[in-house]
Amino acid sequence: MFDLLLVGMFTAFVLAVLTPLIDLLNVFISPIAVNAVISLIVSAGGNYLVSTHTVKGFIIKAVAGAFFGRFLLTVGERLATYRPVVINSARQ
Repeated sequence: MFDLLLVGMFTAFVLAVLTPLIDLLNVFISPIAVNAVISLIVSAGGNYLVSTHTVKGFIIKAVAGAFFGRFLLTVGERLATYRPVVINSARQ
């Protein structure tokens, strides 16, 4: 489980660094495809560095790490740009 956390954080960090490149590729190719492919490649690299022993474990951890990394990046971006909204109710 600690390996998955490491791979997810590694993926989130590399995706944050590659954000300008990903935005450029999103102009030409579907954003879902670009995000999925780049997340899977980065996660596979992280799994290779952690040295997963079996092929099945490598594939499962690569896909889970890609999803978890994208999730961590999205949560971090939302927390960094959070602004409270003030709602003034109209009294009638």
